Amino acid sequence: MRGRPDMDADTLNELRLTLRRVFAAGADPSVVNKDLADLGWDDARHDDPARTDVAFFEEQGRALAASDVLNTSLCEALGVDVGTGVTIPVRARSGDLAILLTDVIPEKLVVGDLRSAVFLTKSDIDPHDIGPHGIGLLDTTLGARRVVLRADASGRPVDGAAWSAALTAARRSLASELVGVGLEALALAITYVSQRTQFGRPIGSFQAVRHRLAEAHVHLTAAQELVGAAWNSGDADDACLAKAAAGRAADHTMRTAMQVFGAIGLTWEHKLHGYVRRAASLDALAGESGFLEERLGRRLVDGAITP
Repeated sequence: MRGRPDMDADTLNELRLTLRRVFAAGADPSVVNKDLADLGWDDARHDDPARTDVAFFEEQGRALAASDVLNTSLCEALGVDVGTGVTIPVRARSGDLAILLTDVIPEKLVVGDLRSAVFLTKSDIDPHDIGPHGIGLLDTTLGARRVVLRADASGRPVDGAAWSAALTAARRSLASELVGVGLEALALAITYVSQRTQFGRPIGSFQAVRHRLAEAHVHLTAAQELVGAAWNSGDADDACLAKAAAGRAADHTMRTAMQVFGAIGLTWEHKLHGYVRRAASLDALAGESGFLEERLGRRLVDGAITP
């Protein structure tokens, strides 16, 4: 991020425009995965993974798209074959596990919670419980499927440092995607208040509306800065802070957008509900904001980290 000369502003902007074209070409995740492969995305991101991953997940969030890129990033963090499937905990206290893959479940799996993980195979999963039902996520278009292990499932433990690195990578990526979801919802709200009139003037000219939108912008900008800091440091606590802040910022933005849209924003016909559901679902993955804030607070009290 900051201080890294690898990718200049023009190249980064062109990358974002390319990603927007990919996401606009089709909502089908399999189409997105194919287009990314045709673009040579895996090779492109290796040159500057910080900027490319932030750009990718922000744009994926803006488009409400789904892909297998997060799973690929987790495989790289774990040092395993990219063809391996990696589960992500859903809501820290629920015990649910989800696999974010838009295609078939692979034969090799890494299954873990917020503490540890093991190497398993597809045969260790109950085939009747591979599906979108029962995950507890509002957004069924995310590409998340519930994973339930067989009672006799057993596997080889994953190195603790590698699993921590994978969770850190997941939180950074999810934080960027949450920011993207929030930015697009905010853009929709700004467009709406610029066009909707009351008392002969756009409602965006009213101070109360402007203040709420400005606060949402501040929350999202702060979250972006924390994501950048997490990439620069590579620290697990920084990644927790970035994801917690992004989750809070996205939630604040969704509440603000629903307020300024009024009744139309609550209808199924309006696109806002897609952003509300996606933000809530992303926040639930790899530790929701409240859980991560509590975790950071305990570490602060214990002296493990300093403010």
